[in-house]
Amino acid sequence: MWCCAPPQRLRLWDAVFRRFFVWVWVAVAVLLASGFYMIHLFGGFAQLPVHVHAMLASGLAMMAIYAHVFFGCYRPLGRLVAAQSWKEAGEMLGRIRKLIAVNLALGLLTVGVAVLGAH
Repeated sequence: MWCCAPPQRLRLWDAVFRRFFVWVWVAVAVLLASGFYMIHLFGGFAQLPVHVHAMLASGLAMMAIYAHVFFGCYRPLGRLVAAQSWKEAGEMLGRIRKLIAVNLALGLLTVGVAVLGAH
């Protein structure tokens, strides 16, 4: 059961995502910088085990999905909420949820590759 009417919910989601994406972009920058620095410390890509390449590939895919969510879904969501286009905003929120679920699955897969690849 929802706590409030769709306009209030969508305004709330828009505000939550505004804060959320600040931290996502910080995390993306830190992960890329620290990851590529560690690759450099270990002698470059040629020295890395296969599971690390798989982790890098899935991490880059996750970052690409988040970039699409931000530029292709969240920004339009904000415009739709501002224009009070509630039906379209609700549909955009549904897309965001699905893409975040895909990223969650990729994240769990990445953790599994990290754990199993180390053994």
